[in-house]
Amino acid sequence: YYRGGKAPFLATMSEWRTPAGQEKLKPLIAGITPAGTTSDAKAFVAFLDQQAATDTKRKIGTQGYCMGGPYTVRTAAAVPGRVGGAGAVPRGGR
Repeated sequence: YYRGGKAPFLATMSEWRTPAGQEKLKPLIAGITPAGTTSDAKAFVAFLDQQAATDTKRKIGTQGYCMGGPYTVRTAAAVPGRVGGAGAVPRGGR
């Protein structure tokens, strides 16, 4: 949610489950767009590729849980020449 301001956005981790916490998060969640996550993915991979510890001859992997799953798929699509594996793990039922 870095586009929405400086963290922390909630006083506690459990606040996200409250109506007040959800109201704080709704605009932040709405601000996460496919175009934004695709742009971020390209920037993150470019940053990693500039690090001395990164072997750019090898592929990278990405994984996402719950709402992070689509970001994983978009990362793989944004930089297919660099991503060799992607795992999207859905959240279980309620």
